[in-house]
Amino acid sequence: MEKSDVSLAARPEALRANGGDLVAAKREVAAQQARYPQIRVPVAILLGDGDRMVSPSIHGMKLAQILPNARIDVVRGAGHLPHEAAPDRFHKLFDWVEASK
Repeated sequence: MEKSDVSLAARPEALRANGGDLVAAKREVAAQQARYPQIRVPVAILLGDGDRMVSPSIHGMKLAQILPNARIDVVRGAGHLPHEAAPDRFHKLFDWVEASK
């Protein structure tokens, strides 16, 4: 396994570029939100209630309320990788999406 030089990510130009990407991404997502109710395909949302990367209430629960054909499963005690904490629940949601096609 090769080691990576993570110090490259801390260079001022890398930090500036990453910040610009985040600002642009937030702007794009905000512009798309009004169209979420038009999404008709089944959407499975698996989230950990302890996620500290994204807010479970904002990015999961609220999304599930907006989407007309969403199913949500909250894994208690899981963080940002609920599919690793509860693979069986991930597979159950996956099967629901497949059956809903």
